[in-house]
Amino acid sequence: MKSFRIMFGFVALLSMFSVNAKQQEFRPVVDFFNALAKVEGYSLDTVVSDDFVLLENGELWNTAKLKEELGKSKIKSRRNFFHIISTVKNDDMALVNYWNKAIVELEDRTVTLVWLESAVVTHSEGDWHLRQLHSTRILESKLPKDVTLEEMK
Repeated sequence: MKSFRIMFGFVALLSMFSVNAKQQEFRPVVDFFNALAKVEGYSLDTVVSDDFVLLENGELWNTAKLKEELGKSKIKSRRNFFHIISTVKNDDMALVNYWNKAIVELEDRTVTLVWLESAVVTHSEGDWHLRQLHSTRILESKLPKDVTLEEMK
């Protein structure tokens, strides 16, 4: 019985480290969307790599294009919700697949938007940075019913 408790504790400890590692690799994604939501203290420049690209619905954007579009934004607030599907890490690079939902308050209405996304993050200078984001918008009704989204800040 004692050996079972030790083994159970060891497995629980390992899974805790696994979750924390995934969160570290996913942190640039959360910070990226906080920057889009204009949450104070977050800047696109600090969370993306110099060669960052966004692929969304047939368009290719870099950081300069994204900042240009953000300058035109009518967003008053944005809340971000995520569900990590999978994370694959290989040395200083990781691929994260996830569901993303945003509740966006505009000047005249509130909208809910949902995407299926993948992100490539790289580790350099002691931190993880978003290098590529591939995003496909879907109808909210197409979000699988078994997906639980968590608000992350």
